[in-house]
Amino acid sequence: MTRLIVTIDTEEDLWGAYTVPNPPVENIKELPKLQAIFNEYGVRPTYLVTYPVATDPDSLAILQSFATDGRCEIGAHLHPWNTPPISEETNERNSMLCNLSSELQLQKLETLSAAIRTGFGREPKSFRAGRWGYSAEVAENLTRIGIKVDSSVYPYMDWSYLHGPDFSSIPLKKRWRSIRELFGRGDGSLLEIAATSLLVPKQRRRIPPALAARPRLGRLLRRRGLVRLTWLSPENEDANGMIDLSQRLIRRGFPYLNLFFHSPTLSVGLTPFVRTVSDQKAFYERIRSYLEFIRARRIPSMLLCEALND
Repeated sequence: MTRLIVTIDTEEDLWGAYTVPNPPVENIKELPKLQAIFNEYGVRPTYLVTYPVATDPDSLAILQSFATDGRCEIGAHLHPWNTPPISEETNERNSMLCNLSSELQLQKLETLSAAIRTGFGREPKSFRAGRWGYSAEVAENLTRIGIKVDSSVYPYMDWSYLHGPDFSSIPLKKRWRSIRELFGRGDGSLLEIAATSLLVPKQRRRIPPALAARPRLGRLLRRRGLVRLTWLSPENEDANGMIDLSQRLIRRGFPYLNLFFHSPTLSVGLTPFVRTVSDQKAFYERIRSYLEFIRARRIPSMLLCEALND
């Protein structure tokens, strides 16, 4: 049975700023409006919070109002440039957690985990690396701090132009045991629930979807303009695109639809995806239209950490 997982990078306002020591978190005030929509459709999201959010009293109060009665999960989302200790040079390369030393990675992860534990009274079980900066070393450090589920892999995407990891050879799979299956090492205890993205044939192209989804062939077809990468995200797709992607995966028996976006996109002018009030309205409408589809198909919602029980 297919389930919906909603993962939200719940973070500070500033997009692409790596040198601000105490960034604002005003976008968190939009979360009650978003949570009200989730409540209406019976959806329980996973809020993956950064250190500035986890240490801001107002943000904690807002998120606690959802978390105390089980309407959401609080996980971890690490931005290296604003998570102590900050001993590295703050620049674009070092904004990727995977580019830091293993020791510094672990120190930052411990800081974030402690902040969440202090602020919310619970240990985070789920994680996503900021800017998708994931690696075998990050995965191993996650197991050291007790993280059980990761969602840092973005199938078919190459972030090397931003000094990040290259996931272009990684297809969307039903399940990954992160360290062992992705990197060929480790005990396999960390579960990977990748972001939902898929290479699909463009309209009127007679290319079998299963072939388009193969990473090597898909890259060639993509360069020739025969397939496109689709995301299960209202930041990059309209409602019809997200529904089409979901239907493809449901037919193929995928157990999870991982809908993902950033909390600053809920506010006007904080990300490239919502620049105007009209954009903001359309963004919320895309979320609502997609959840109408989920309800019509009777697809249940689950927290990211609940994938451990499958």
